[in-house]
Amino acid sequence: MMSENVFYFISKEVVFEETVEKGARIEATVMELEKVSENGNVYQIEEGPAIAKSLIGKNVYYGIDVFGKHDNPITKKKESKKEPVGIVESAKIVGKKIKAIIRIINQGMVEALRQGVKYLFSVGGNAISETIKKVKDKLIHILHGAKCNHLQIVEMGTPVGFPSAKMEKLIEINETVMVCEGGLCKCPEPKKKRTIKIIDVEETIEITGATDFEIEE
Repeated sequence: MMSENVFYFISKEVVFEETVEKGARIEATVMELEKVSENGNVYQIEEGPAIAKSLIGKNVYYGIDVFGKHDNPITKKKESKKEPVGIVESAKIVGKKIKAIIRIINQGMVEALRQGVKYLFSVGGNAISETIKKVKDKLIHILHGAKCNHLQIVEMGTPVGFPSAKMEKLIEINETVMVCEGGLCKCPEPKKKRTIKIIDVEETIEITGATDFEIEE
C-alpha cells in the first residue's frame, strides 16, 4: 500500500521507486518456537524456516482494538482502515526465536524511536491445521503449516503472545532520500559543487553551484 510520499514508475524494463520519507530500522524478536504462547499456541521448530520466510515483506501495523485484537485491514477486513507503519525487511531463526529487521516509516513512530521509546510485537497469520492437547487443564494448540500475513507493533505493557517479542536494537534512523531501482536501493551521493570561471578581458567572475538537480514537492 503506497503512502502519499512514495511514487512508483513501472515499465517493461525496470521498476523504479523514489521516496522522500525518513525511516528507522530496528531489530526485534517477534516470536518463539516450541514454546506455548500466552494464547496457548505452539509453533513447531521444524516449521520455523517457513514461518520466518513468510514474514519477510509483510506489512507492519500499529495497535489493538478494544477487544485486544490486532487492528489492521487484514484481520478485520473492511472494519479497519489502518495504514501500515512499516515493513519486515528480513527474518531469521536464532536458537528457538525468530528475529526480524523491521523498517518503520511512520514519522510519529520514528520520532518516538529517536527519543528511546521501545515496542512489543505480535505476529498474525493462518495455519493449515492444529493438534489440540490438554496439559494441566490448559488447552494447547500445536499449529501445522503456520504462515504469517502481518506483524503488529504495540505499546509496552500490551498483552502479547510472547513477552520476549520486543524491540532489541535501534539499528539506524535514515535522514536522507533513498532511491531504489531494479530492486537495489541506495542513498544519493552527497551533492558536489563545481566552480565555473568566466574569463573576461577586464575581470574573472567565479560562480559556484550544485551539479545535482532538486526534486520539487
